[in-house]
Amino acid sequence: MRKVAFYVLNGFAVLATLFISGYAFEDPGGWQAVGMMSAFVLPMLVLGLLAWRFPAGMHAPLLALSLISVVISWSQAYWQESWRDFLNRTGPVLGIGTFALVFGLSVFARYHDELFGGSLMMLVAISPILAMFVALGAHASLLGGSTSALMLPGVIIGGVYAVEGYLDRRNPRGTTPGASVTGSTWGHA
Repeated sequence: MRKVAFYVLNGFAVLATLFISGYAFEDPGGWQAVGMMSAFVLPMLVLGLLAWRFPAGMHAPLLALSLISVVISWSQAYWQESWRDFLNRTGPVLGIGTFALVFGLSVFARYHDELFGGSLMMLVAISPILAMFVALGAHASLLGGSTSALMLPGVIIGGVYAVEGYLDRRNPRGTTPGASVTGSTWGHA
């Protein structure tokens, strides 16, 4: 299941990158668009590579980046005008950066720690959706908008990883649920 979840998120990442690049090359275009796409794709790939190759040293950085992302997401709900001005000038850099973090967490969950990586994926991906819902109140569409479209796969796939990681910890691979030391599944010797 984790392999399928990983490939689904990777496919979504490719589609999201193509969609984002289309907008970047439409406006502003040229070398500025190349710079904008590099600022998105390179950190996403580097974070994924680090999460894959150096898992022992990535728990703390991934946790710190996740907490920073959650705080920034929730700050948008409380300082709406400031964030709206910033995002109008820069574009959707926060959503794109959050998606890059979700990608790195997905790599970590896929290859190393499903429960930790999947739980952080869900937390990071659902925070902008909930913050938008809190900020807009009754006017918000929970499943509408580009933020939700970009983050919803991370919430779902993070949930898949977290559930599978939890189940693996309860029943490590290679063991039979309910099996006792004596080999009897009924607990009788």
